Amino acid sequence: MDWGGTTTSANATGSHLDMRSMAQALHDDLSQVHLERESLQEQLAERAEKHSEVLMENKQLHKRITTLQQQMSFSIEAQTRLETDYYAREQDLEQLKKTVAQLTREKKEIAKQLRSEQESFEYQQQRWLQKEESLNKQIRKLSSQATTTAASCKRRQPTSPKSSPSDCGSKKISSSPRQQRTVSPSAERTIARLKSQLATLEKQYADQHQYQSACINHLEEQLASARQMNESLMEDNESYQLLLHEKTMNGEILAASRATMDTDSLDTKGINLADELGNASYIREESSLDDEVRSLKDTNRALQLYLNKILMKIIDNESMQHVLSVDDISAASNMHTPKQHDTMTQSFTNTIPKAMRSSFSTGFLSKFLSKRLPLSQQARDINLDVDEEAFPVNTVDDGKDVMSCTR
Repeated sequence: MDWGGTTTSANATGSHLDMRSMAQALHDDLSQVHLERESLQEQLAERAEKHSEVLMENKQLHKRITTLQQQMSFSIEAQTRLETDYYAREQDLEQLKKTVAQLTREKKEIAKQLRSEQESFEYQQQRWLQKEESLNKQIRKLSSQATTTAASCKRRQPTSPKSSPSDCGSKKISSSPRQQRTVSPSAERTIARLKSQLATLEKQYADQHQYQSACINHLEEQLASARQMNESLMEDNESYQLLLHEKTMNGEILAASRATMDTDSLDTKGINLADELGNASYIREESSLDDEVRSLKDTNRALQLYLNKILMKIIDNESMQHVLSVDDISAASNMHTPKQHDTMTQSFTNTIPKAMRSSFSTGFLSKFLSKRLPLSQQARDINLDVDEEAFPVNTVDDGKDVMSCTR
């Protein structure tokens, strides 16, 4: 009975100990769970912070992507503008090359014409010399014939043996004027006619020589002016090539557009996407207006340089310096008809390159021509130095001059 009580007490004590160990284990597990919970909460807070940082970075990247897209669109527009400008300058360059080739052909034709004129002049000179020599031979032949006929007439006269020497002398003296009167009239008429022909031929030769010299001088002046215009066009071609090389290689327009886009992107960092999209059209319009203003300034500058070149050429030509005088304005406005005035205006307009014609006023042209070109001949002299397409030449008058020179 006692043994059974001790056994139950021992069992109760063991169960109590088991309960305590289990409670201790549960307490340890609970503390471990609390620790894990705290660590998980810390990780969750870190993840939330990282998530917020990632969201901020995502927003910044979206903004940067939009700005980069705008920059790319502006760069594409600038590239298209540069390609258009490059194409236009290539067209101008091709036009200048055609003009140079045309002037070279005209120079060769003028040189060929000058050589033919010189050859014809030398041939005519040789013909005149041969004709003069033949006329001199004919004059000498006629004079020798006159002397021989006079001698034969003297021999044919009968001589009397009874006549004294004084009678012979008197007969000779009295017969010689009669022989001269019978022989000389036809010969003298022929000699006078030949002398008059020789004088007229010499006068014609002098006139022809003077006319041929004037034609040669005119052709030499045309050749010199064509060479000068060829040199000036070659210089213009080189300047266009240098300007095109500088514009394409330096990338000034692209750099300026990039700078404006960078400043716009820096200014619009605090603006949302809707405002940026709303301002994009305004920025494009402003950039297009800036480009238009810049192109107009470049055109104005090129036009000023072109007009300065024209005025310098007029000043360098001594025979055209009176065109710039103000005294002949009233007389000049009354001398040529409106049709001639319109023709000169159109001719002067054609001398301007196509890239500049849009910004050059026709009223200014008519005013300039009415004040500075008093005679159509002066306008023709100016147009002799320029090409037929970009710088038209008065081919009708030149053709008349050439035909008159050949005649």
